[in-house]
This record gives sequence, structure tokens and C-alpha cells, in this order.
Amino acid sequence: MLISSEAAVLLTITYSDQFKFPLTKKEIAQRLIKISVTENKLGETLINLSKLNLIENKGGFWKLSKGTDQVKNRLRRANYSQQKWLEVDKLLSVIGWIPWIRGVAVTGSLAVDNVTVNDDIDLMLVVAPQRLWLSRVLVSLSSLWVGKRRTWQGNEENSWCFNLWLDDKHLGLPKNKRNLYSAYEVCQTKWMLDKAGIEKKFYQNNYWVKNLLPNYFNSKLIGASKIIEAEKSGYESAPILRFIGRKILSILDFLTFSIQYFYMYSHMSREKVSLSNAYFHPRSTKGQIYEKWFSSLKQIQSQDRRVVLVTGVFDLFHQEHQNFLRKAKLEGDLLVVGIETDDRVKKNKGLSRPIDDQQKRLQQLQLFPVVDLAFILPEKFDTAQEHLALLKLIKPQVLAVSSHTPYLEEKQRLMKKVGGEARVVYRQNPDISTTRLTKLT
Repeated sequence: MLISSEAAVLLTITYSDQFKFPLTKKEIAQRLIKISVTENKLGETLINLSKLNLIENKGGFWKLSKGTDQVKNRLRRANYSQQKWLEVDKLLSVIGWIPWIRGVAVTGSLAVDNVTVNDDIDLMLVVAPQRLWLSRVLVSLSSLWVGKRRTWQGNEENSWCFNLWLDDKHLGLPKNKRNLYSAYEVCQTKWMLDKAGIEKKFYQNNYWVKNLLPNYFNSKLIGASKIIEAEKSGYESAPILRFIGRKILSILDFLTFSIQYFYMYSHMSREKVSLSNAYFHPRSTKGQIYEKWFSSLKQIQSQDRRVVLVTGVFDLFHQEHQNFLRKAKLEGDLLVVGIETDDRVKKNKGLSRPIDDQQKRLQQLQLFPVVDLAFILPEKFDTAQEHLALLKLIKPQVLAVSSHTPYLEEKQRLMKKVGGEARVVYRQNPDISTTRLTKLT
């Protein structure tokens, strides 16, 4: 589903709200979910949402209205983060000697300068193929030597948490981890060690992020090609002893994996490990974040604002459309408009329609002053169940319709299920319609 700039900004700010992390205008533009907008359009959107008392600006930072004072909290955490970054230099000196490590990246809270005093440092390591589990042993021993290794009990504070391990032949996240939470994690990584262009290869192998966070991803990988050439083997012709040595190390890596897997098995909960990668996240961080995110979105919905929903085609956006929307706006505080997709319009009105495609129709509605949010309806939107699903998502108090609307009784029945009503707000002039206008041209 395509979404308006208002919806994208609200989704972006509410997501960051889970981390008590208010955003600057520049950061909102960078982190926007699903869409890109111009600087002027973003400015207009922020003003419109603040007028609706959905968001507010505090000291150059945007946050949800009626929330806690997160600006002081963010600045305080930024100061704590500076001390943590000094520790990263120590970390690199402790593990940097390990020959198979190709890349080290800081992830999590420290990557965005949002740590508390006792937070751990979360890290991603990229290693040579068939050396992951040997490398992990050496990293664990090295961090244990300096008192920074996190154990299975997880009670230690200020630890070094090597949560994500990848070998440089398997840098792409698996499909079951390709979601918004992981997309933000990918974009927020701060690379501290990069051998042989591992950082660029990492982003190239995770090009799927661009679909969710187009601006953020582009800022991390400007000018990178979506087509990735097959990487040549780093192993050149070698003397027999070197060849044998490498084979022995590969066997040792497999044995080390087997031993560690046997030891970890009884402790494992949500961890996923293999010979080429390891994801150590015993808690469902993604689930917790999503739960808080949805809670914030519900809080916005529950604020004392009367939501009016309108759906339709709005082709050639003529005077009758505009009059109808003005009347609909009078029924509440927030006017939300959903427009039919091009394919559904062709199906219902004929192959010659629509005259204006869905993107143009969406832009026209977004620019119309009385419309607060506009979006494109789902492609599958034929059954009562699909209509009800949308009503449950938006929870409008009023479904505004015109006098010529079909299936009025069915719409009234569905609205009662979400605690609202379908109301005729405008008597249409039969002499003005898109069909009549097309016949005149």
C-alpha cells in the first residue's frame, strides 16, 4: 500500500519514540518509511501534523505530542555514548590481531548515540569463510581476558556483545529476517574495521532494505550497483603445505562449531547458528519494539479527534469532488481519504479509465487543503471482510458518502461493527461527473 507523507512521517516518529529518540527534520527525511519527499513537502507535512497536535517540535527535535520530554534524555545519552566510543578503540586493539576478521561494525543503541551508562556495546563481526567459529573462540577468549565477555546468564553490565556473526560469502540477511526492524539495524551500523570493502559488500547484499527505507539506504550506499559480480576467491595457487594448512583449519572450524553448538544447545532460545552465520538474540527485541510501536500508534488513534474516512476514485478531481470533501471535513477533525487503484478502476469503470493514474490522483488529494491523510487502497478490496479490515485499522467515527453511493446499507452495517456510522454528507449534482467531463472533451 502506498502511503501519504503524513502517514510516513507519523510512522517514522512513532517508531523512534520506542527508543525515546526524538528526530531532527534531517533525520526524519533520512529515516522515512517507504517513501521519499522533497524538503519543502516534508516541512509542510510536519507543520500540518503539529497543527493537528499529533507531533511537536522541542529544541529542533520532533516527537509525539503529550509524550515525555525526550530531548534532554537524548542529549544526555549522546554524552554517555561519547565515553562508549572511546571503549570501541580498546575493543579493536583487543581483537584486531585475529587474522580472519574482515569487518567490525557497531550496532544497536551506540550506533545512534543513544546508550545509557551501563548499556553493552553491540557488535557485528564479518570473518573469512570457514573461519567463523575459530574466530569466535579467539574473540571470546580475548574479551574474557579484559573482563568484557558477556555470558549466557547475561547479567554483566558494560559488556561487549558480539550478537551477529557473518562470513564474507554470506553477508545478506535471510528472508525471514527482512523486516523493518532489521532494515533499521542494517542502516544504523557504524563500521569500525573494513578490510577489502566489506562495508560496501554488506550493503550490496542487503539491497532489499531500499524498499523499506529508501533514503536511509541510499545515504549508506550512494551509487552502488544492484547487480553484484561474483566475488573471486581470495585463495591463489599455493604451495602444498599452505593448502594442507588451510584444509586443516577448515576442519578445525567445523569441529569447533560442533563443540560450541553442543554446548549452546541447552541454553538456546531464539538464537540461529550455522557454519556461515550466527544470530545471538535470546530476547525477541523485534517483537518488543513492534509491540511498543503499535501501542504508540493506538495512543494517537485514541486521542480526542473525530476521524472521517472517505473512499473513492477521484478521477480528474473536479468541483463536485472538492465540494464533497469540504462537506466531509465538517463531520470531524481528521479527514482520511483512500483512493482506488488503477487496476480496480479499470475493472469497475472500463479500460479507458482512470484518466489520471493513481499517483497523480494521490498527489492531488494530498495538496487539497481539507485532506489530512491520503493513501491508495489495497489491490484486493472487493469483499466485506476486506472493507472491515480497513475500517478496523483506521477506526473512523464517520464514513462520509455522497447521495449516489452504492451499498449504503452494507456500509452502515460494517461501520456499526467498529463503533461508527456511514453518513450521507453531500447531495451530488448529476450534471457534473468524471464520465460527463470525458464525453465533453
